[in-house]
Amino acid sequence: VARAPEEIDGKVARRTLLPGRLIPASYVRDPYLVETGSPVTVTFTEGGLTISLRAVPLQPGAAGDMIRLRNADSGRTFMGMVLADGTVKVGSI
Repeated sequence: VARAPEEIDGKVARRTLLPGRLIPASYVRDPYLVETGSPVTVTFTEGGLTISLRAVPLQPGAAGDMIRLRNADSGRTFMGMVLADGTVKVGSI
C-alpha cells in the first residue's frame, strides 16, 4: 500500500483508483517507455564493439523490463532489456 504520494508519483494506474481508498502497490506501474509496434533502437555492446539496429517491439515495456522484439530486416525475434532512455539492450544483460 502506498503510504505517501511520492511513492506513486509518475506511475500509471493498472485499474480504477477510487477516491478515499488506499492504493495497493500492485494497482500502479511504471510508464511504458517502449510501445508495441513503435520502432526502437537496439544496441549490443561487447568490449569496444557496439552494434545498433532498429527493431519492432512485440510488447510494451518500462525501464528494466525484458521484452520480445522483431528484427525488421530478418524477421527473427529476440529478447532485450528496456533502458531508461527508451532504447533496448541485448547481449550480456
